[in-house]
Formats: sequence, structure tokens, C-alpha cells
Amino acid sequence: MSIASRLASVEEFLRGIGNALRLQGRRVSAAAPSDNELLGWNATTKKWEPKAGVLNADLTQVDVANEGDETSLYSYTIPADTLGATGGFKLFVAGDMLVNDGAANTLRIRVKLGSTTVFSSDAKDIQDSVDRYKWGLQVWCMNSTTNAQKWGLSLVTSASSSTWPMKILADAKGLIASAYNSSTEDTTTDLVLAVTADWSAASANDSIRKEMAILERIGLSAGTGGGGVKDHGGLTGLGDDDHTGYLLAAGTRAGSTGSAQDFGATGIKADVIAESTGAAGVTIAGFMGLAEVATPANPAQNKLRLFARANGTDIELISLSSTGAECVICTLANGAAPANVLTLNWIE
Repeated sequence: MSIASRLASVEEFLRGIGNALRLQGRRVSAAAPSDNELLGWNATTKKWEPKAGVLNADLTQVDVANEGDETSLYSYTIPADTLGATGGFKLFVAGDMLVNDGAANTLRIRVKLGSTTVFSSDAKDIQDSVDRYKWGLQVWCMNSTTNAQKWGLSLVTSASSSTWPMKILADAKGLIASAYNSSTEDTTTDLVLAVTADWSAASANDSIRKEMAILERIGLSAGTGGGGVKDHGGLTGLGDDDHTGYLLAAGTRAGSTGSAQDFGATGIKADVIAESTGAAGVTIAGFMGLAEVATPANPAQNKLRLFARANGTDIELISLSSTGAECVICTLANGAAPANVLTLNWIE
């Protein structure tokens, strides 16, 4: 490949990057991504930044046993701006549990984010069993804005010596629960996500163990649904690619209502022009140029310039040649039919 062709390829690549930046109005962060990271929007820096898909994978056993106070089963600090304005996370925690105290001890499980206790279960006196309960907790959290969240939760437990017990809902040695709540934590700051266990009394025969926890980030676009048309009126900070300069969905750009329009000043050139109030009309001062008309054989005729001018009480439509010669194509007088009509025929 020659140097010239290589330079052309580089130029085309850079042009593509420039076009992408103009369309998006933003830049991608220069931070180097790690393995398996995804691009996520940072509402504070206004940039796309590398963000981990899996925020945390914790396989350390934590045993809350012989405790009468609230104790942490799992916790992780979610860094500021990780979730974005419409992102979230899903948490799965699993382990086993021994309940064989011979008393009415109860267990309460809580899920917290920052200073908010989002979920606090009923204090449940779980039926005693010599077999450990298997349990799995799933938590979903989504931002509607950076400081407003909606949550869902599901918890299933069952007591059995089997590694995969299948229970019916009528079985006393099994629990199932689901929940919904909301919170207003500011996710542009660091926030601790925590799951805690709280036994009502200490007993060596009461134990809940966390064996694994996986925390994954959910990244969504700013829209309310996939594949829909974005409302550019709701976008901000677009800089020199201001969305107010776009054509409307109908393919036109309307002028302001009820006043004459200076479309040259607004940068509209070959676009379709439509006045939002038809009775106001559109005034175009100067001439309209049709450059490089291909059909005439004489190059001197390759430009046709038309403009309107006032001549007393009449209005004349004038044709101006490339040499400056002019021809009155049509004269419009008040209440009279057009005069001096000139028919133009192209000769191939």
C-alpha cells in the first residue's frame, strides 16, 4: 500500500471519528478499559467511560452464627457514577442456614444502600431442622434518575440434605418471599450496598452463611424503551451540534411564527423551507442561484440567476446571465395578467 493511500485511509478514519463526535456531541473517555468492561455513560463528566459488567464476585464464606445483633453478610461499595442516570445492578447472594435452636428465635434480613434500609424482612421464627436450609437472594435495583431508584427482591429457602431440594409451598421447611420498594440515594457518590442478618438471640444452633455473591451492573440508554425515537428536545449540552438546528421529523424546518425569516442567518441553505404560519409567508431577499446546470451546451449559460425587483407599482421577475445581462421574464402588475412572459427551452 502506498503512502498516499495510507494517508487517505487515516484521513477517512479521522473524518469518521469527527462525524461520530458531531452526531453524539460527546467524547469517549481516554481511560484504558480492563478485560470485560463495557462503555457506560457518566452524567457528571458527560463522557462514555469503561465500566465493569461484573462489579464484584465474592466467594468468601461469611457465617453469622451465635449472634444476637445485626451482622453483615455481604457488602460492596459501588463507586460514584457507576450506575449512570438510567442504569442499575442485580445482586445474587446464596448460602445455607442452620436453624435448630429449640426456641422461638427469629431471623430478619435487611438490604441497604447508603443510608437507606430498602428492605427489612419480617422477623421470622423459622422451623427447626437438623438439615441446613439452602437459600438464594436476588435483588434488582434501577435508577430512574441518578438520585431515584426502584427495587425488586426475591428470596427462596428450603431445608434438606439435598444440594437441590425441590419443595412445595405447603412444606413448612421452606420460605419464599418477594418485595418491591424505592429509594432516593445519590448514585453520583460512593454508596455501600449491604445485606445483613439479625438473629433475635444468640444460639450456637442458629447460623446463616453466605457462600457466594455476584454483583452485576445493568447499563441502559437514556430512553424509556429500546429502539424508540429519541426526543431531541430533551437532550442538553449538545454544543455546536445543537439539536435546534435539526430538520423536523417531517423533513422540514419551520420558521418562527408570524414574522419574516432570515434563513441565511440560521444556516439553512438547500433544506426544505416551511413557514409555520402559512399566511405570514416566507420572504427571500436577493437571488436564487442554480449552479452547474448540466444540460446547456454553452458553458457561459451554466448558471441561471433569478430575482424579483420592484419597478414602480409592478414586480418584475428578472433573469441574470453569467455576463451580467438581464432579461425580464415576467412583469406582475396589480390586477393585471402577467406580461412579457418568456419561455425557456434548453437545446441539447
